[in-house]
Amino acid sequence: TYRVVADAGSGGVLAEATLTVLPGLPERIALDLDSPSIVAGDTQKATARVLDAYDNVVTGVAITMSHSVPALDLQGLAQTMATEQLADAVQGTIAVRTSGSFGITASATGLSDATAPFTVAPGPTVSGVVSLTPDPFHADETLTVAAAWADVYANPVNELYSIVTAAPGAFVIGPNSQGMVSPGKVAKASR
Repeated sequence: TYRVVADAGSGGVLAEATLTVLPGLPERIALDLDSPSIVAGDTQKATARVLDAYDNVVTGVAITMSHSVPALDLQGLAQTMATEQLADAVQGTIAVRTSGSFGITASATGLSDATAPFTVAPGPTVSGVVSLTPDPFHADETLTVAAAWADVYANPVNELYSIVTAAPGAFVIGPNSQGMVSPGKVAKASR
């Protein structure tokens, strides 16, 4: 809303009017995420608005949201999005427990969809599974110990050093999934 003042130029005679500028026709969907990356278990929030050619918000246009997050996490629990209609936007919220790369898409009839990508990193390591090859192990053989690490949602956590090879008289750690060798030590097992 603007106040328009006209001056007659002589004698200080003024005229006033109020001008209301309405948004133009819907042109595009703007989609914003709270963050481009989150950790498993965190909530991702997306906000979608319809804009005109001058980026004014156009209200009254129905917006739907969808996502590419798996319907079930690795533990079989549902991962669904809740949406809320705001005065000038639609807001979607989803708690994501599966690590990976995903997207949220906003759609409105007659407009091109808007998609915003985001990544979900595994949470902190809470468990591991060790496998031995060969098992049983003889003193003159080479033993490979592999460990698979996971977060609380069963997402693999690959940053840890997870392969130990033990040959007669020598122990070597590494490499991890990034090809790095661990500076750690291997303790000798007691019988």
